[in-house]
Amino acid sequence: MPNPDPLVICRNCAYPYSDLGRHDKHQRDENNVTPIILIPARMGSTRLPDKVMADIAGLPMIVHVLERAREAGLGPVAV
Repeated sequence: MPNPDPLVICRNCAYPYSDLGRHDKHQRDENNVTPIILIPARMGSTRLPDKVMADIAGLPMIVHVLERAREAGLGPVAV
């Protein structure tokens, strides 16, 4: 028998609430949110060793990725 009161996870705060109504556990201004851009880079590639340091047009690949992320202007960038 299906659950008569399914839970939904809030997209803003991950708080589970009933699908039958909205929750009021937070008051968040959507325009105040600043994302953090996280670039996962590790040196453990097996098929292409040291992939993040691979030379592309005279710069390591990770530098190209970092520059593109900064150019997007969405928020702070971390590697």
